[in-house]
Amino acid sequence: MVKKVLRIIVFFIFILFLVYLRVLIGQYKEYKKAEDAYSKLNFKDAVVYYETAILFYTPISPYIDKSIERMFEIALKYEQNQQYEYALDVYENLRSSLYATKSFYQPYSHVISTCDKKISELLGKIKK
Repeated sequence: MVKKVLRIIVFFIFILFLVYLRVLIGQYKEYKKAEDAYSKLNFKDAVVYYETAILFYTPISPYIDKSIERMFEIALKYEQNQQYEYALDVYENLRSSLYATKSFYQPYSHVISTCDKKISELLGKIKK
C-alpha cells in the first residue's frame, strides 16, 4: 500500500514538473521573439511578445523580470519621443498582463502600482 501511494506521489510530482517545464519553454520562446522584434526596433510587436511571455507566468523565472524591464524601456522611449498614447498602451498592457497572473497572491504588485502612477501621469499629458 505504501509503495502504491509513493508511486502516485512521484507520478504527480513528475506531471507538475512537466507542466512547469512546458510553461517555461513557452515563456522562453515568446521572450526570444520579443527580443528579436526589439532588436529590429519593432516595439509594437515586441510589446505583444513580452506581454505573452509574462502571461506564461512561472515563479522564479528570469524571463518575467526581463520582459517587465524591456516594456518599461519601450514605454520610456515612447515618452521621450512624446508618443504618449503608445507609452500609455505599453503601461496598460504591462499592468493587464501582471493582473492576469494573479492566483492566491498577486506577483509584482509594486510594478502594477508603478504602472498605475505612469498611466495617470500620461492621461494628464494626453488630455492637455
